[in-house]
Amino acid sequence: MLARHDVLRIMSYNCRGLNAVKSQYVNSLLCSCDLLFVQEHWLCDEQISSLGLINSDFLSCGVCGFASQEVLRGRPFGGSAIFWRKDLHAEFRVLNTGSRRVCAARCVSDTYKLLFINVYMPFEDGDVNTEEFYFQLSFIENIMEQNADCSVICGGDFNVDFARDWAHTKLLGDFCDRVSLRPAGKHACCTTDYTYNFNMLRFQTIDHFFCYLSSSFWML
Repeated sequence: MLARHDVLRIMSYNCRGLNAVKSQYVNSLLCSCDLLFVQEHWLCDEQISSLGLINSDFLSCGVCGFASQEVLRGRPFGGSAIFWRKDLHAEFRVLNTGSRRVCAARCVSDTYKLLFINVYMPFEDGDVNTEEFYFQLSFIENIMEQNADCSVICGGDFNVDFARDWAHTKLLGDFCDRVSLRPAGKHACCTTDYTYNFNMLRFQTIDHFFCYLSSSFWML
């Protein structure tokens, strides 16, 4: 088995900054899952290691959303991270994605080869963000190609609601079709009605998990 359970429990959370209160909440989520994808931690490169202080039962990796040499105006921004339990019966290897919006880890056990990809995608707001969105999809595809022997779980904040007829919606949909990523939200067992609300007035599903089963998965 990959974990101590028959089911591997994976969660995703956009924390919009990891202050003391948010860190406590992240810790409560970690107590209920085996892996956690976090977006918008707002940490700089030198602070990424502090993720390991949130829960001693977990290891983690992450990327900063901005270059440390940048002169910031206003608060920090962006970033993504993956947490996984130390006692999973598998070997994790952190991958260099080349992106400040995408972090990834390869997981190999006696039974599975899994690729975990966590993303924080730009909101659709003009041509610049659309180019950035397309650019980040290329990072995801490159990681998948470099780990073609793995099944894939790709999740996070995509800032895309498939109920919206927007440019990024089509870009993401076409990309998933091309690389055979299947949305978990369309599974018959999914009961998620929304993942984001604005003042309990506007409800959207902009956070997703997508899965791909490699040919090697069926051979195990």
